[in-house]
Amino acid sequence: KLTEAFVTLRQAVDTVLDQVPGDFRKAELLPDSAPATGMRWDVSVEVDKELVALTVDATSGDVRE
Repeated sequence: KLTEAFVTLRQAVDTVLDQVPGDFRKAELLPDSAPATGMRWDVSVEVDKELVALTVDATSGDVRE
């Protein structure tokens, strides 16, 4: 599935870090309802000792919480 994602892991992480400055912790490519790939990136960032998780659509690159 990784090769089918339009948004790469690096792009997903960079997009999240642009919105939530912090320390990258992990990212996973998971099933989703994105129309073309049906996948999303779940990206976790540590901010002030708290874990913040955002979802990046693997097709469009849109971020949602």
